[in-house]
Amino acid sequence: MNCKKCNSKNLSLVKFGPYNKLICSDCKAFQKFISKEEAFDFNSICVSKFLLIRIDSLLGCLKHRHSTYLEKVTEYKEISEIHEIIKEYTR
Repeated sequence: MNCKKCNSKNLSLVKFGPYNKLICSDCKAFQKFISKEEAFDFNSICVSKFLLIRIDSLLGCLKHRHSTYLEKVTEYKEISEIHEIIKEYTR
């Protein structure tokens, strides 16, 4: 979903009393009220995006950095920890 006003994809969820509303993070324009189920799905997607960005960053470091074997092992351990987080999250 894109912002109705500025066409940005950067949306955020805001608690508004007993309701949840979706707003544009860039221009702060109101998009729509969403249900609890939609809010849960939106938050799940945000967490997944964050983890994927972190994994991509670590993999980029592994590909481009010329480092010692020990540093690569440390980065591999970080990736393994993220993998465990994702496994727990998706149960």
